[in-house]
Amino acid sequence: MTSTFAELAADITAGLNLEISPIQISYLDSEPLDVARFNGAVPAGCTFWGMGAEKEFYAQISAHENCEIGAFVLGITPSGELLKRLTGTLGWMEEKGYLGMGEAEKIPHGSRAPPFIYYGPLGIRNIPPTAVAILCSPQSAMVALEAASIHRTHPFEIPVTGRPACSVIPFVLAGKAKVAMSLGCAGFRTFVDAAADKVVIAVRGDALHEFAAAVRQIAGINGEVHRLDLEKRKEFDRR
Repeated sequence: MTSTFAELAADITAGLNLEISPIQISYLDSEPLDVARFNGAVPAGCTFWGMGAEKEFYAQISAHENCEIGAFVLGITPSGELLKRLTGTLGWMEEKGYLGMGEAEKIPHGSRAPPFIYYGPLGIRNIPPTAVAILCSPQSAMVALEAASIHRTHPFEIPVTGRPACSVIPFVLAGKAKVAMSLGCAGFRTFVDAAADKVVIAVRGDALHEFAAAVRQIAGINGEVHRLDLEKRKEFDRR
């Protein structure tokens, strides 16, 4: 029997010992029924991640344009004022040496932005996730990466994406990998209010069932390994 999204959320939360709910991100072509619409402004698109960990809502794609980098990553075609801001910001980053020449072109980004995006804690509504963002500690990230590599021929070949942190979503959506990690850029720390000990794991929506099952398995094995290691350490300390 296929698990519900709520059950998957529970498995991932328990297996990775999460303090923050997995954040569902769903790209939609039409407005969802009975879901509150976001009306207002945010400084960056990733701000919606932090909000989505607490409650569900949906936002028009235009609500993401205050962040020119995030808008580019989502696949919004830059024009007018948005293009001017994007060009200026990228130029400033290159001038300061934050980005190398030509590096901006290599940032993962969507080919087409969806009209609407749903955000919310995974599992509170039966809307298929396009992707899920998981904010977790490095210790939990290790479990997540072990889970993601459990059926791979060469373990631990899980991509770690560079800046910006939000590019980890189009990275997994592009099919390069079902699961990827971002260590978190400066904007992520500021606009999501993410603590220094949190990284981002992104899981493509169609891989969520497989990933949650692997997390259950690996978390159990890690528990056994930890108990054995504790016994070994106690025995060593008694010598």
